[in-house]
Formats: sequence, C-alpha cells, structure tokens
Amino acid sequence: MSRLFRAETGLTFATWRAHVRIRAAIPMLAGGVPVNTTARAVGYRKPSAFIATFRRVTGHTPGTYLPAPRQACLERPGQAATVDAMARTPSPAPAASTTAGVQRSPSACTRTGNANPT
Repeated sequence: MSRLFRAETGLTFATWRAHVRIRAAIPMLAGGVPVNTTARAVGYRKPSAFIATFRRVTGHTPGTYLPAPRQACLERPGQAATVDAMARTPSPAPAASTTAGVQRSPSACTRTGNANPT
C-alpha cells in the first residue's frame, strides 16, 4: 500500500500528511488564530512539533504568517492621520507548494476625520 501511495503522489504518506496539515494551518494563522490553537486544530498535540514541521515544510516559522498587530492611530488636532502597520511577509519561494494561493496583505490602521471640527 505504501509503495502505491508513493507511486501515485511522489511522497510518503507521512510527508503528504505533514503537507496537508501545514496547508490547512496557513489560512488559520493568516486569520489571526494563535499558533497553539492552530497546532491542535490541525492534529498536533505539541506546538513544538507543529513549529518544527512547519519550518521544515515551508522554511518559515508559523509566526511569520500571523497578521501584524494593529498600531494605535494618533491624530493631531485639525489633521487626519493614517498609520500603516508593516506586515511580516515571508521571503519568496518557500519550500514545497503548501503556500500556493495564500496572499498576505499588510494590516492597516486607518482613522480619518477632523479632531477639532469647526
């Protein structure tokens, strides 16, 4: 059975399962789900095992895919303020195709208006 699986997929069952789990984890992480919660949701009992597998498959840690924290918008009287938080973006060409189709965009904290309306 394992020879047939490898012949069909080009991967061992364990490797294929790791890729499927990581592929399922990426949208969760990008949606802001904590690493520990994501690890358990995709079938890992220990977050450290999830992190090690994630790094081995993608070349990055899971934290790379978490959205950047929103920064407080500061506004001066009479002016509108816009603050763009920089997103942590993984470097191009991660190992394997587990991140295919996942696009990350920077988080932004935008507040417009006049602090002292006249």
